[in-house]
Amino acid sequence: MTKRIKGLLASVAVLAVLGGGLTALLLTNPDKQDESSTETEDLTTELWHAHADDISRIEVSKPEGSGDSFAANRKITQTEVEDSEGGTTTEEVTDYVIEGYEALPMAIYQTRLLASRAPELSSVSTVVEHATEADKYAHGFENAIKVKYVVDNADPIIFYVGNISTKQGCSYLMLENDDRIFMVDSSAVEMFRKDIEDFIGTALTDEFDSTGDVQIESVRLHRTNLPYDIYCEYDKYTAEHDQGGGSAVHVMKEPIPCLLSPDKSSKVTHGLYNLNATDVVQTFPSENDMEYYGLKEPFATVTMKTSDGKTTVFRLGNTYETADNTKLYYGYLDSVDCIYGFSVDNTAYATVKAEDITSKVIVDSYVWDIGKLTYEADGKKWEFSGKGSSSDDYLLSYNGNSVEDKERYRLLYTYLLKASAEDLILEEPEISSTPMASVSIEEQNDGRKYKVDFYDAGGIKAYIAVDGRVLFSCRKAYVTTLIENLNMFDDESKEFIMSW
Repeated sequence: MTKRIKGLLASVAVLAVLGGGLTALLLTNPDKQDESSTETEDLTTELWHAHADDISRIEVSKPEGSGDSFAANRKITQTEVEDSEGGTTTEEVTDYVIEGYEALPMAIYQTRLLASRAPELSSVSTVVEHATEADKYAHGFENAIKVKYVVDNADPIIFYVGNISTKQGCSYLMLENDDRIFMVDSSAVEMFRKDIEDFIGTALTDEFDSTGDVQIESVRLHRTNLPYDIYCEYDKYTAEHDQGGGSAVHVMKEPIPCLLSPDKSSKVTHGLYNLNATDVVQTFPSENDMEYYGLKEPFATVTMKTSDGKTTVFRLGNTYETADNTKLYYGYLDSVDCIYGFSVDNTAYATVKAEDITSKVIVDSYVWDIGKLTYEADGKKWEFSGKGSSSDDYLLSYNGNSVEDKERYRLLYTYLLKASAEDLILEEPEISSTPMASVSIEEQNDGRKYKVDFYDAGGIKAYIAVDGRVLFSCRKAYVTTLIENLNMFDDESKEFIMSW
């Protein structure tokens, strides 16, 4: 550092003590040591100094043909954070938002880098002390990227980003009103070379708030390569009567009515929450853009309705491949005006089928909720009725007679609960007029009532019909074992068979 620069620094320090408080120090007038346009010694020079949070605006002007110019404005928000004692305190968080793109999610980390990577900067070396036009051309400053930091309580910091240097990890930089060419770490300026799309966020929606008041009422998936829609609805009964918390609160209505697997179905019922993309494709697309990317006549359309009266639509269009051969779908969420690229890991809507999300459970009534239960097989009936809420207070009768020992009744019902939907039956098959076995269930207090019939499907399979409609198939051995258990119910010396 030259004597003159040291003197200038000392003067600034004195001014600060006397009440100046300069937020940013810009060093632009060194001693004129060499009038020639040649490389100098590798001397580090402090170029400017500011605090990142004091930068209120960043303007990036790109030369014609090298990308869009843009500006980022500071956005300060109050957020609550948990302290070490379990309480909460309010802190200010500084983010930056690309001007004109406020309606889109921001890539917060990337936009913060616009200010935080180079609020203060020193050169690696001075490449040219007094640059000629030829020097500027050779180092990429004829059409350089211009960057302007607007700093609180200080003059703006203006600099130009030139070519990437032949020295690994370095780039060329010039200051406004300074004829020196500096070499700086590329990491300090690389974000100014980026395109606007690099600052657009790929996190489209928040996670679903299970403790909130808003409920997902319905979700419909229409896909051109499926012969049916997948349509799921919120089931208030299941939500209120689920004893162990292991059932999905939505049920499938199409292509067939059935229960959903709580683990597997959330990717459909809650798939528009916590929705993330892989790639930013086109901000604020036109009608022509939507058509070009296959989103006017989409491959898949998801329509979600929520209890707050909102309808959200998500579309998947054509496919494309990234540089690493990853297949992505062009996608558009109507609440975010941007086309993104989605992988099958981002969203299940491109590949999911009905059988991927359904539950295997056929009978789901809680045993002590049942008011009437009737089994039929081999021309006989086993009729049970009861009232109560638990094994302690449940009053059970069998074929009209009071029963004190309820355990055998419970064990027989436990086997019925093992009935499993191994396959979905989407097209109504031909069935015999008489089922192999039937079970009718009526819950107490005007609850649900439904009937399950088991039909011979030929071979080793049996059909399962619910309320007269064949929906599933299972192994016939399950049904023959059920009949065997029914026939031994009255003989308490015999134990039920629980496998098949």
